[in-house]
Amino acid sequence: DGDTSATATVNITINDDAPTFTAGSVENKTVDEEGINGNPGAPDPYAATDYPNQETTASGGLGISWGADKGNSGAANRSLAFSGFVEGNPVLNDAGVAITSHGAAVKYHLITNGDTQTLIGYIGNDANNSNNYVFSVTLDDTTTTGTYNFTLFKNLDHPTVNSEDDISIKFNFIAQDADKDTVAGSFKVTVDDDSPIITLASIQNGGVDEDN
Repeated sequence: DGDTSATATVNITINDDAPTFTAGSVENKTVDEEGINGNPGAPDPYAATDYPNQETTASGGLGISWGADKGNSGAANRSLAFSGFVEGNPVLNDAGVAITSHGAAVKYHLITNGDTQTLIGYIGNDANNSNNYVFSVTLDDTTTTGTYNFTLFKNLDHPTVNSEDDISIKFNFIAQDADKDTVAGSFKVTVDDDSPIITLASIQNGGVDEDN
């Protein structure tokens, strides 16, 4: 009946997905110098500012949604990387002030092992000597929202006397999904001060004799 075939073209657009960062979902944590052979608890006038625990390690979620491109193996491999620091430069608190430990400047050193990055805060001249480590923090891209793991090894020099005051350190990072779309984020770890304690039962009282 004279029908003929026809050819048509259909255009389909596929929009890419990208990871997202939600600051309100980040789990910022606190560690306490009391856990480094310190004094649990605190007498007055330190009690009002004492952090109730003595942990020197902290882990928390990073508030990342990887989206559709969440592959984590082979060529399609999502990742996390630290950003916003310079190797060998001073570590700054969240107010932009350089941090010290036992009077020595704390500096940045990055260690990369495969897909895992570890950011070190160290003192002294040898960044590869673990005895110089003040803290370490790693990023883990295997979890649903990304995770950081922080460990405190040495105390920090806190500025406020007669107070177990806090020092917060901000860490910036880049999250990259499996097809290399990126989003920037950050988290904070707070370090609570330790304080001296006098134990009356351990005081050894003595005496002298005026006759001698």
